[in-house]
Amino acid sequence: MSLKSQSPILILVLSLMMAGLAPLASAQSPSLESGQPKTPKVAELRLGVIGASISAGMSSQLTMAKAMQQSLRADRKALDATDAANIMTFLNPTGISAQALARMDNEKLQGVVAVDYLFWFTYGRRFGDYEARQKSLASALAGLEVIKVPLWLGDIPHITDASLAMLRGNAVPPAEDLIKLNAQIRTWAATRKNVTILPVVRWLKDLKTGQPVPELKGKPTFKRSDVLASDRLHLTKQGVLIAAQLILIEIAKGPLLGMADILPWQKALATLNRNAMSIDVALKHPEGRGQTGYFLLKWETKGLGLRELVPLADLRPYLNPVPIAGANPMLVDDIPLAGLKLQNLRVRAFEKELVSDWVPIKLTKGKKTKVTLTLAPGRSVKVRVVDEQGAALPGAKVWSRTESLARGRSQRSTAPAVFLQKSNREGRVTLRGLMSGSHDIVASFAESTATLTVATDSHDEVVLQILAINRDGR
Repeated sequence: MSLKSQSPILILVLSLMMAGLAPLASAQSPSLESGQPKTPKVAELRLGVIGASISAGMSSQLTMAKAMQQSLRADRKALDATDAANIMTFLNPTGISAQALARMDNEKLQGVVAVDYLFWFTYGRRFGDYEARQKSLASALAGLEVIKVPLWLGDIPHITDASLAMLRGNAVPPAEDLIKLNAQIRTWAATRKNVTILPVVRWLKDLKTGQPVPELKGKPTFKRSDVLASDRLHLTKQGVLIAAQLILIEIAKGPLLGMADILPWQKALATLNRNAMSIDVALKHPEGRGQTGYFLLKWETKGLGLRELVPLADLRPYLNPVPIAGANPMLVDDIPLAGLKLQNLRVRAFEKELVSDWVPIKLTKGKKTKVTLTLAPGRSVKVRVVDEQGAALPGAKVWSRTESLARGRSQRSTAPAVFLQKSNREGRVTLRGLMSGSHDIVASFAESTATLTVATDSHDEVVLQILAINRDGR
């Protein structure tokens, strides 16, 4: 049937329908020129970050800026961060913070996050009394006046249980002073429409005490050790991520962000754990027994800076013997990425007179490294202790300083043959259960000692001569 035979009205209707379908087909089909449909542009969230060591990733190796980026849905929001947080703020809060503020561009940024910015303006041994802290805080708040965009500012928690290496008691403000200082912050913020106070005091209390976190879906609870670093001042990677989630939820109360832009905390944490490293240590006994014994790690840190060394502090307990008991291997979990820079990382194990060799470990980002340590009877060293005339010294104490340092004082009772023996009537003693290699063998009688470096591969008896002593041991 020809269109020419139809009425003018029908021809007009068909023409309009065909014209309307053309752009629709074009929109639904990939462009012939590009070959692929165009990807919608992801909206940017332009934030500045100012603050101290937690924001700068101390201990966690995860900065607050990176944690917030990781907590956003990549298909919806991208964080363009001006990260001016500084790990060294505690040395000069006023000067370092002034440099950070100078980088905050009110024309470019949509907001500024300052979750731990005020901490070192009130903590520190340089403050003698409340008035000094009040004056310092007032100066810090006045400095924040240069920020004209929305500001999310943390209040100041009361931290009394931090490691003395990080925070001595006289650096901590009294509780009653902090109550007044936090009231000062809220009074200042109440007159400024661009300022939102982040309830860090409550957040930290909930996380420390295992209380439910109501802002997060499911109101989860967390173990203290999962969120607080071993120094009890900083946060772990998981702790920083949870803090970033809480900050973004506060930001989502305004127009810059929606809750749909934020990844559920479980997914964000799973993404974070993809980079986690761990060591799975298993023991192989000659008698086929289960996982019973001790292991320890050793490494070298030559060339590493403060940023790498601080998070590695969480590995320090493994420098001393760690017990393995039961049927399962021991897992050294959540090794920081700084572990990739450790040199000569190695592990060994022992149980009484059974020992393993040192086994090198190569860590891989996001992977579990499995190590099986084979226990076998250790090496032995025969020692004879004599006086300056060459006569035998019975009752002299003999031990391997090398093995003693490696195993730790707490393990002496588990292997007396290794740690401490007394020479017999002929001045002789045999130390057993030693790792292969060289050992500093020490003999002691009365108040005199002698030391000799001995290779355990030698089967000859070694003689330690102790000089300038009385035969009666006085």
